Order: sequence, then C-alpha cells, then structure tokens
Amino acid sequence: MTKLLVLPILLSSLYGNYQTILFHGHANHLESHNEQGTKFNEMNYGIGYQYTFREEENHFFSLGGNFIKDSYNNPMPFLTGAYNYSLLNNNYGELTVNATAIVGLRYTEDRGSSYGIFGVIPGMTYKYDKFSINYNFSPTVDASASNGRTTGFHYFSVGMDF
Repeated sequence: MTKLLVLPILLSSLYGNYQTILFHGHANHLESHNEQGTKFNEMNYGIGYQYTFREEENHFFSLGGNFIKDSYNNPMPFLTGAYNYSLLNNNYGELTVNATAIVGLRYTEDRGSSYGIFGVIPGMTYKYDKFSINYNFSPTVDASASNGRTTGFHYFSVGMDF
C-alpha cells in the first residue's frame, strides 16, 4: 500500500510533472432557476486531485478526480481529463487555455436516482508558483428527453501544487 502512495510523488519528479489539490467553489449559472423553478446552488464546494503530465513546455495533459456539491446541492463525483495550452509563461505566472472532458454521476431528487453525465468544456487557468485560479464555462445544452436540459454556467476553483 505504501508503494501506491509513493508512486505519484515519484512520478511528479519526472518531466516536470506535478500534483495539485483543487478547492472547488463558485458557479454562476446563466439562469437563476431550472424549468421546475428550483433555484440553483451557486456555491459548489468540494475538493479534487489533479495530476499533470508536463513533458512539453507549451502543451500538456492533466487527469483528475473531484467531488463537489452540484447545482442542486447534491454530492457529485466526477473525473476530468484536460488538454492545456500555455499562452503566456514568464516571471509573472502562466496563463493557459484548456479543453476539459468530464465524466461524472449526478443525483436529482426529481428522478430519485443517479445518472451519468459527460461533456467537454473550455477553460482557462492562471498559475503563479504553486497556486492557481481555474475558470471553466459550460454553455446551456438541450439534451435528449431522458437527460433534460443543462443550464450553462461559469465555474471557479483554486488549486495548490504539492
């Protein structure tokens, strides 16, 4: 078991790879309520872990696991995979844009059960030293009748490398 805990730390020393703990926070929905009149939860508190594979200077990949309170204040676990491209990297920090794929489970009271979600959303990260501020945007999507409509949102989180 100890070997499994040490492995990510050892991997992070190769090729400039690093690990980040994420603190999830605020979502700003494009609409304040859903079709049924339920007000969205704007404080999506949670925690996450991200491992970044950085073998190239300007583009790199990251994988993560996260757990938040979703827009309906229900627990929501999800996995992420992102392609990141560095627009600016100097003494003042690094600015990257990304495309993040999300796969997760969502529970809703009106259904009384969980269902899978997936998508790809654009984002941006500003990083200085070991600290980062992350922004993602999800547009409003009218899905199939079985999954309903997803209201668009702006989403913010912060991270700290270790």
